[in-house]
Amino acid sequence: MLFPKNPYLSLLISFLLLPITFIYFIVVAFRHILYDSGIIKSFKPNVFTVSIGNITVGGTGKTPTVINMVNSLSVSGLNPLIVTRGYGRKTKCRVVLNETTSASDSGDEALTIYRKTKKSVVCDINRSSAIKDMGKYYDLIVLDDAFQHRKVKKDLDIVLIDESRFLGNHLLLP
Repeated sequence: MLFPKNPYLSLLISFLLLPITFIYFIVVAFRHILYDSGIIKSFKPNVFTVSIGNITVGGTGKTPTVINMVNSLSVSGLNPLIVTRGYGRKTKCRVVLNETTSASDSGDEALTIYRKTKKSVVCDINRSSAIKDMGKYYDLIVLDDAFQHRKVKKDLDIVLIDESRFLGNHLLLP
C-alpha cells in the first residue's frame, strides 16, 4: 500500500488518478476486444501451458509459487520449461540460464527460480518465440507473471492475490 498510515491521502491520490485510470481501462478493454475477436492472434503451444500471475500489484508470491510448482512437477517425473521476461535484467536478447548466468543478465527472480529448481529457465521479451523454439523439448511450460499476457494461449491460469490487501482499492493501475 502506498500510504498505509494515511487512508485519506491514499483516497485523495486515487481520486486524482481516476482520469488516467479511466484511460487505462479503455485501452485495456480495447486490447481485450482485439484478442477476443481474433483481430490480434494468440499463439497456442502444442504443450500444456500454465501461467502464474496476479491481479494485485507486487508481493503476491509468484516466484515462490513457480518454484514450488516446478519442483512438485519435477518430482512427478515431468520436465518443465520456465519462461519469463526476466524483469530487471540488463540484456535485451534471449537468455537461457545456466550456472554462470548473473542477475544482471537474467534478472534476480529468474536466477532465483533457476537456482532453486535446477530446471530450464529462459528469459525472453518475446515469450511466444521462446516457446516456439524450445517448447517441443519439454513436457509443459510454466509462464512466470503472465496472467495478462494474451499473446500465448494458456491451458491454466493460476492467479494470486495479496491476502492482506485483497484487491486494494478495486481500481486499475495507476
